[in-house]
Amino acid sequence: MKYQYKISMQDFFVAAIFLRILLCWVNPSVNAFDNHFDPIYWIMDHGSLPPKDTLWQSYQPPVFYVISAIIGKMMVITGMPLPVVKKILQFIPCLYGIMTLGIIYLILKKVPLSDFSRLAAFGVICFLPRHIYMSAIHSNDTISGLGVAVCTYLMMVVFERRFSYLSIVLLSIGICLTVFTKYTAFVVIPMALSIIIPVLFGKISIPGKKIIISCLLLIVMPLFCLSGYFYKNIKDYGNPMPWNDTLMAPVETQARSESGISYIDFKPWESIQTPILVPSNLDSFWTLIYSRMWFDMEPKFIYFSDKNNDWWDKYFGWLRGEVTFPDSIPLSTLTHFTGSALIALGLVPLVFILIGAYRVTFGDAGIRKEMNQESAAGIQVFPVLFLFNAAGIIALAMKSPVFSSMKAVYFLGSLPAFAVFLGYGLMSCEKHRILKGMIIFVFGCLFALVAFHIVSIAHSLNFRLVV
Repeated sequence: MKYQYKISMQDFFVAAIFLRILLCWVNPSVNAFDNHFDPIYWIMDHGSLPPKDTLWQSYQPPVFYVISAIIGKMMVITGMPLPVVKKILQFIPCLYGIMTLGIIYLILKKVPLSDFSRLAAFGVICFLPRHIYMSAIHSNDTISGLGVAVCTYLMMVVFERRFSYLSIVLLSIGICLTVFTKYTAFVVIPMALSIIIPVLFGKISIPGKKIIISCLLLIVMPLFCLSGYFYKNIKDYGNPMPWNDTLMAPVETQARSESGISYIDFKPWESIQTPILVPSNLDSFWTLIYSRMWFDMEPKFIYFSDKNNDWWDKYFGWLRGEVTFPDSIPLSTLTHFTGSALIALGLVPLVFILIGAYRVTFGDAGIRKEMNQESAAGIQVFPVLFLFNAAGIIALAMKSPVFSSMKAVYFLGSLPAFAVFLGYGLMSCEKHRILKGMIIFVFGCLFALVAFHIVSIAHSLNFRLVV
């Protein structure tokens, strides 16, 4: 049984790698939500960071761009043509996405889950459409998610090793790098605070010297680095976290709901009925976040298989606020079915994520009794991760109440929490044989449909390398 479990884990991981590389292979490098190449090219050409108010994406923290620029410069020096360099740079976020899966596997191994619940949770992350999409798109989202996942894993190691000096130093480095990948990655700061609080309140007994060093390295050092960054931004741009809405303000152009955004309802049937963004489904924050996690609702890929250029031109014009919504929605039957089915099937893991979140957050006795003192205290990092991630995205949506502020990709930093929640949710009911069989069937259908969806996109592009 153990052997079968390990083989299944490997199969999921291999399939996940294949789907991500395949989609990245066929996806044109220019097909992305934003142009993240320009800041990289600026660094390659000038040897310095671009001014934050010069390029649309140059306001972002610098780690992703600096790493990519170093790699890009090395390729240029070797004589590679620019189109090849650009495609290789596109594959770097794909690598970050694959590495994130490996870290989540390590995280799942550190919590006391059954083989079945761990395997199913890992499978959902491996076949999560939004993570596959973003691993094929050139952006800083996958490196941000990787940084948060690495920090989460290191926090578990810190508890496990009772705040050893090496683990504290590694975590401090991880936090300091992660906060400079993307604003949503700032969540690692409250996460770090959440692992310090149990020590300060005596739930974990460690020497006073380690407490002081932990506070300095895990809280003071990252805040000091961020403070310096904020100070320079205020001095140069008048804002600690610049946002180039003076160059392009989504709130002034993009399509939005006439009735405003609701943060308390959840209406997945609207997305199941129409699995792309339309005027009638732009008003529910949680519905858009959830639905866009499971399907390409703001199309970046499905127009490859549903070729209707005139209609897509009008549709994207509507998204940009340039024209009214087209009269009809000519999605093919297959695309419509795939989107509706994925969004509907995704409700099953969502239910178990909610069950697991409750068990983890409110200290289910069945969880605590299987853990030592350090692990029981450390598991609270997962609710903190999700809550602060959600708070940041809600704040963004309130500032800019348009569909681009309600992207599921912003929640990919919470993948470690989703995986652990799902594992504990499934473990609470896996002893019921009939229910377990139904879960296996639904998850199997979900994984197969995701694989079919990605391969169909690649097939529409003839599986060829697109630069």
